[in-house]
Amino acid sequence: MKLTTGTIITWQCMNGGMVGTIKSIHLSPSAAGTIAPWVIIHRICNLDTNERQLNEVMLCGTPNNLAMMQVEVAPC
Repeated sequence: MKLTTGTIITWQCMNGGMVGTIKSIHLSPSAAGTIAPWVIIHRICNLDTNERQLNEVMLCGTPNNLAMMQVEVAPC
């Protein structure tokens, strides 16, 4: 999956399904001490409650983490 700035994505977390737009992607150290991509997202809404609240979320962008959080490009 290719993620770039401006892409609208969906993902799953403890609060349910989320939708957001990728604001930027940075390389920074992870807790494991390795350099990892970090995806900064402007969250648009919660798919489960349809709550619309704009805030910023940062996800670790390693392939395993993205798969675990079920990150997908949102259908248009």
